[in-house]
Amino acid sequence: MMRLFLELFTSRNSRDDAPYFNPESDWSLSATTMIQHTAWRIYNRSFVHRLFLTLGNYKQSGFSNDVTGSIRYEQDHEFSDTQALLWGINLGRNIYDGDPVNSFSFYLNYRWRF
Repeated sequence: MMRLFLELFTSRNSRDDAPYFNPESDWSLSATTMIQHTAWRIYNRSFVHRLFLTLGNYKQSGFSNDVTGSIRYEQDHEFSDTQALLWGINLGRNIYDGDPVNSFSFYLNYRWRF
């Protein structure tokens, strides 16, 4: 299965002395494609993996446009109708005050429904 997500984001802030990232105004436009493959499914059990590819443009007031993006891979293993394990990794590129910042994250989620 393949899906395409489009995102448009904009913000305006009035506080200029904030100790955190708080641009006067900014906007971004990005497109994400998700490619999902179900390796196997037997009754309430399944193994699915997904690849997300994102490419976008970010503009902050006072700075030029720059490219953002990310690559995310995840696996979702449902052991039964009540238990599942989801894990994934994400590599991304964001822009803060005109400087590109690369990021890496790992997540692990165990679901237990009762």
